[in-house]
Amino acid sequence: MKTLHLLTTSLCLRNCINCCNKQMNLNNISYVQEEDILQCDTICITGGEPILYSNCCGIAKYFKEKYKNIKNIYVYTNANELLIYLSNKGLLDYLDGLSISIKSLKDVFAYYSIMKTYNIELKSNRVYVFDNLLKKDKVPSNWEYIERYWQEDFKPADNCIFRKL
Repeated sequence: MKTLHLLTTSLCLRNCINCCNKQMNLNNISYVQEEDILQCDTICITGGEPILYSNCCGIAKYFKEKYKNIKNIYVYTNANELLIYLSNKGLLDYLDGLSISIKSLKDVFAYYSIMKTYNIELKSNRVYVFDNLLKKDKVPSNWEYIERYWQEDFKPADNCIFRKL
């Protein structure tokens, strides 16, 4: 089965230099079709900043209830934006995991606050660390630590379908 990377919004509070959305024409990305969904068992909700600008839990609920082949739904977000979301809503219903990017010192402090304040018990959680901003020994053992580097030319993985909602 493939993974569907689903662009739910292009809105974002940041202006990252090597943002993958700046490297492609978002108007050229096809809208998701049912045949795309039926090929997949995992959906990665992405953006822009999906946790602030789209109803990630509602989207996850819809896909899990309608498509029995969908086993996992993950959200890609930044730590500071996740902290804002959790502070206001606190719900991560229907999500199976988070992939949090640490791209600034603000994200580092937000990540520490999230770990201290919220008990996030999802199936799979990852923290992507850019520019060595967060040390591996500061990440709980139930979070996968992944060093990331800015890519100058974004290429989705071979086993994924990249679509927009």
